[in-house]
Amino acid sequence: MWCVMGEILFSKLSLDCEDEDFDFDEEEENNTVVVSGATYTEMQCYIKAIEVDPLCAEAWYKIGNHHSSEDPISLNGKSYTSKDCFVQALEIDPRNDTYWSSLALEISVKESVTVSGICYTRKLCYERAVECNANNCNAWHMLGATLQCSGDSVTMIGDRSYTAQQCYIQSLEIDEEQGGVWRSLLGDKDVHGGGGGGMTMPVTINGVSYNRKQCCLRAIQYSSWDAEAWLHLGVEVVKSGDTHVVVHEDNDGGGETVSPGDDGTSYTPQECYIKSLNCWESGEAWRALAATLSSSPPGDTVTVADSKDQSISYTNEGCLRKAEECDKKKAIQSSSNSDADK
Repeated sequence: MWCVMGEILFSKLSLDCEDEDFDFDEEEENNTVVVSGATYTEMQCYIKAIEVDPLCAEAWYKIGNHHSSEDPISLNGKSYTSKDCFVQALEIDPRNDTYWSSLALEISVKESVTVSGICYTRKLCYERAVECNANNCNAWHMLGATLQCSGDSVTMIGDRSYTAQQCYIQSLEIDEEQGGVWRSLLGDKDVHGGGGGGMTMPVTINGVSYNRKQCCLRAIQYSSWDAEAWLHLGVEVVKSGDTHVVVHEDNDGGGETVSPGDDGTSYTPQECYIKSLNCWESGEAWRALAATLSSSPPGDTVTVADSKDQSISYTNEGCLRKAEECDKKKAIQSSSNSDADK
């Protein structure tokens, strides 16, 4: 019952119960329940559930999911981090795909955890998630992302081997309305440097074939503020030899047309790169934008809005300087992330 009350507080629903004397405070800032005169928050309800029944897997999961701090939480005289809580939940219910996915998110790239005497890496956790529930589209996506970072393939569900791309396809065949997964098919955003692990040939999803440009359009259809999708789209338009592309952000088919008078908004490659920068600044997008000015007369500029929505004009050289600034910030962030993963 305590776990149920915690879930009710989270969803702000109401519950009738004849076994306990309790009342819910529905005020947003006082999301609590009073039981036999004592007031409990959502987290305290889950903690109480563990105290009453240490084998309540859902309560362990909820505590791990809502305990955002790295500081351990005390339960029944022991300290537990979020990761520890997910492990506890899985040792009680090892067939729960959501628990495996949540544990994977808590594990760094080089780390492993032990569940019921077996060591699991992040990749193995996502494998277990899709083995437990082959329709978990998010687990398929994250497994693909994990594989893309390592360049490995994985064998699961019988004898079938899955690459990162095949994981993304599995995810999209379950739910096509995932902009991030369509973009993941494209690979890393270093679009001019080669590599990146992205698709090189058209892919078939639910019986329909998609090339890279069409995947960009599907990504933008469901996530119009995806900076990498806009960057890739600009590059693909250049590669195709077209001068522009018409984007249908609400088009169920996610296709593209270049016919005059069609619905949708027309974008040149330069406008795609500007759109990418409006979503998120990257060195790759600034360099791509600079390339559009490289054959222009000296002094030609392009206008990009800054973080304060003020329009600033940039020459080719100005774009390249901005790219260097972004690269330096990215290097610092990457170094920080690497230290955190050690």
